[in-house]
Amino acid sequence: MTLLARISGAVCVLAAGGAEGQAPQRQWLSPPVLDFSVEDPDGMVLGNPLRITASPGGGFVAADWGDFAVQAFSPRGEPLWRFGRTGQGPGEFLQIKHMEYAGDTLLVLDNKNRRLTALSANGQLLSSQRLPATEIAQVLPAFGSSRALRPHMGGRDTLWVSVSESGAVESAALMPGDVSFQDDLVGESFTSRAGAGAVVAFRWSSRLLLLDENGGVRAVADGVERVAFPKMKTYEVNPNIEGVKKMVVTRVDPKATPAVRSVAADSRRVFVLFRGQTEYRDRIVDTYDARFGAYRGSILLPREVADIAVLTDGRLATLERDFFPIVRVWHVADGQPDGILR
Repeated sequence: MTLLARISGAVCVLAAGGAEGQAPQRQWLSPPVLDFSVEDPDGMVLGNPLRITASPGGGFVAADWGDFAVQAFSPRGEPLWRFGRTGQGPGEFLQIKHMEYAGDTLLVLDNKNRRLTALSANGQLLSSQRLPATEIAQVLPAFGSSRALRPHMGGRDTLWVSVSESGAVESAALMPGDVSFQDDLVGESFTSRAGAGAVVAFRWSSRLLLLDENGGVRAVADGVERVAFPKMKTYEVNPNIEGVKKMVVTRVDPKATPAVRSVAADSRRVFVLFRGQTEYRDRIVDTYDARFGAYRGSILLPREVADIAVLTDGRLATLERDFFPIVRVWHVADGQPDGILR
């Protein structure tokens, strides 16, 4: 339970504190070089993917929200295996919320079924575990021999679940919740393995948390284009529902700037798919040192993408969803930036 205390404490400080120092100017790395693409105009290969993640075998896995299945691909983009279908039984999904590898085991979080499914390296069902009656946000990367499920942060108490490498739910306990955020939306985060530790990025802020192998906060960094945590706002909206004229909602300020769409990392670099308010939104991948968060330059993609993953050999995989799904795999620079975006 030390992991919860350390992460929660760090987020409390960041939510209240401001950025220190002057942000560096964004500098472009050499343009990415396309290695190959997996295109699916007929919906027969990728289906309707919303997320991709790197696999230990050097390829990637895509979550198909159309057929509620998980599809694995080789390092060259060939389909390897497919698992899952719509339903409420073991091996069936209703809402694939998040995926994370535990060694060679793929853990698939299904919020509607309140289930954590563990799959082997070749896509065989290992276990199907029911989760506590709470909505889980994501599977955190492993720290030591176990990991945790992060629920939404609303409410006074937060339920954390320890999960073994095989996907078995080992223990659960109520811990004091993080009350720094007015609402879970403000603290909505993305996580990725980063070497022996992990990185936490936020949808509504440019802050990054670099965690060590024990779950402690090793470093705190701010993005090259800084975005502060927003406020919640209560206002009236017209819901366009017959018989309902107005509704009062409390949400993230509609004028707030979204910061991060996805984060991925390897042992050396953190890759942040940045949104912001520029003409390049959803095309910018800012890179940072995976140990202390120093800015290392930005990659400008030719098209907007919905998600990114870093493969085991350092190539960058991107997911496009404009007309039909396309996963592209790129060779990306790891040298000096070529120029400054002013």
